[in-house]
Amino acid sequence: MLSKQRSTGKKLGELLTSEGILTENDIIDVLKMQLDISRVYLDITELDKKAVASIPENLAIKYGLIAIGYDKLKIKIAMSDPLNIFAIDDARIASGYEVIPFIATNDEINRAIDKYYSTHVVELMANELNKESNYKKEKERSEKVETFNLDDVKNAPVVKLVDSIISNAVKSRTSDIHIEPNETYLRIRYRVEGTLQEVLRLNKDSMAAIITRIKIMANLDIAEKRLPQDGRIITNVDESAVDLRISVLPTVHGEKIVARILKRDSFLIGKKQLGMDENDLKKLDRILKSSYGIILVTGPTGSGKSSKC
Repeated sequence: MLSKQRSTGKKLGELLTSEGILTENDIIDVLKMQLDISRVYLDITELDKKAVASIPENLAIKYGLIAIGYDKLKIKIAMSDPLNIFAIDDARIASGYEVIPFIATNDEINRAIDKYYSTHVVELMANELNKESNYKKEKERSEKVETFNLDDVKNAPVVKLVDSIISNAVKSRTSDIHIEPNETYLRIRYRVEGTLQEVLRLNKDSMAAIITRIKIMANLDIAEKRLPQDGRIITNVDESAVDLRISVLPTVHGEKIVARILKRDSFLIGKKQLGMDENDLKKLDRILKSSYGIILVTGPTGSGKSSKC
């Protein structure tokens, strides 16, 4: 294995995991004991967005790291390779804080980068749209909030914002996007693993442009605001086909939109990935070989009925 390491130039840990000799968690456990560095589970840890933003995204991707929070005058960084002194130095220079390294798996870090940096992009796009809305309000004070030119929903800020909301939702493994008008603001929530999480609050002035933009994408009637409507958006996120089922429902404060996200490439999975034990798989195989009969797949919304194996 050492000779193979010398010939390939890869790290020993990478070779051991690629050969299936050890798992990444096994290596992390060893490093944790040897280096006395704490392990962090990013999938269940709420990160400090200010800390995350202090490290540029290209730097996070390059070194496989992400900031998770602060400890007085130091910044806590989750790293797949806490021995990389160049990564630690660059993170220190970028953030302006001394670094406290933590260990996490590559997969956890990549998921966290997708989730938190894409959320940051959504917030930037929302701020840009709010600034434009405020500018137009100052310029045309006599217009009502609901009154807007159709060109407004084709301009860069609202297009970028809607695209960012969809992209961020897909990367965050969201099953549904809820766009909900309230009396004074517009709330964006994601349903992740069955739980609704608020990700953004927008100025109520941006509501009309956002809803109209989504209606145009879903080929719905933008003039109809009193009746429910259903549509569909087919788009791509990171070269992956995504199908969104759109439902528009009138409410007291305006139209509410719910978008169900269906990733086409996640529909095809193997039977062994369905969570059945060996006995159930044998029963399923025996049923499938029958010349007649039916297998009825049932379950609540989002349980995976559309998945094919």
